[in-house]
Amino acid sequence: MKLIASQLELLFDRARALLDQLDFPSKDEFVVAASTAIHDLRAASASSSNLAYISFRPFFILMGILGHYLAVVLSIVAKHSVAHGWIAAKEGYFQLRTATIWFVKFQRDLPLTAKYAEVGALVIIAILWLLRRHVIKQRYAERVVAWYRGKRQRALRKYHRFIEKVAKTSSFLALLLPHLFF
Repeated sequence: MKLIASQLELLFDRARALLDQLDFPSKDEFVVAASTAIHDLRAASASSSNLAYISFRPFFILMGILGHYLAVVLSIVAKHSVAHGWIAAKEGYFQLRTATIWFVKFQRDLPLTAKYAEVGALVIIAILWLLRRHVIKQRYAERVVAWYRGKRQRALRKYHRFIEKVAKTSSFLALLLPHLFF
């Protein structure tokens, strides 16, 4: 046990010696340094904010003036837009009402066959629109194009094979031709 106690005492002595060598400042020195740092930080912040104020003040004044004039212009535009928009909406309503009355009278004066022709034209347009939608949805056009490309490729392959057979036969016959005469 004495050995362990002596080793601990030696360890504590060495730790105290190390702390003495590190030379930690006292609490008063820390307080003075911290108060100086806070004072310097406050002074730097004040000078930086003063610089920012002096630098950006003309810009903020200009933006305020332009914003005021923009607000005046937008209020004038809005006032006239609302007034003229209301007048235009009323005029549009009266024109729509007049056009609707005219169209209804025109349709009443048409003969029955013309009315049936108009209904038939509308039905045909609706059917064509539905047919177009169906064709696009079922992808008939893409399938026909793919089928045509496949058929064309097969026909071209057959044609090229035929041309190759003719070329082979011709070259074979050309080789045999001199031997046929002798």
